[in-house]
Amino acid sequence: MSRKEELQRQLKALHEELNTITDAENDARDATYVGKCFRVRNNYSCPKTEKDYWWLYIKVLRADTGLYCLRFQIDCNGRIEIEPEAYMTANSLDSYTPMKPADFEKAWTRCVLAVSAAH
Repeated sequence: MSRKEELQRQLKALHEELNTITDAENDARDATYVGKCFRVRNNYSCPKTEKDYWWLYIKVLRADTGLYCLRFQIDCNGRIEIEPEAYMTANSLDSYTPMKPADFEKAWTRCVLAVSAAH
């Protein structure tokens, strides 16, 4: 085995070990998000007034190599969007505002009532 091949073998083993450590750290961090709730202002491009904004809500349901969340919103036109298993990363939640679970549940109840009223 040449010196280059030996170094490549060692480098591969080191990368695999580093990935194992990093994955374990990420899994531990992600687990701390389970049950937490967030919201962020959403809009379509070029909003002109405050009426062009609405809240997008997230509740982290489980962590499994990333975060799986209940995500919903009612846009400025009344369009309701519900994603029961939206995939997100912890880093993507950096721009979201944490919120109390009770406030999330109130928003979720309003969404469910809006769906019921639409049918």
